[in-house]
Amino acid sequence: MPSNDRQMNGQPRPNNHLDQRELPPAPRKNKLAQLRAAWKESWQEGGFLYQRWEDVFQARHASWHEIANFLQTS
Repeated sequence: MPSNDRQMNGQPRPNNHLDQRELPPAPRKNKLAQLRAAWKESWQEGGFLYQRWEDVFQARHASWHEIANFLQTS
């Protein structure tokens, strides 16, 4: 192993300890707020999860041709 700060390929050797200190902290609170908002929006009437739930709920009363395709292949 070379004694200098370069690897065999000439690239600088990574110093993970120093690199991690230099990175700004991730805005975790903001990401969680965005995820929570997307989850709530998806469950509101007309949202993706709301529509899938309605498909499953209606499947018990519908004929085979009225059931959503994703339920038929499950």
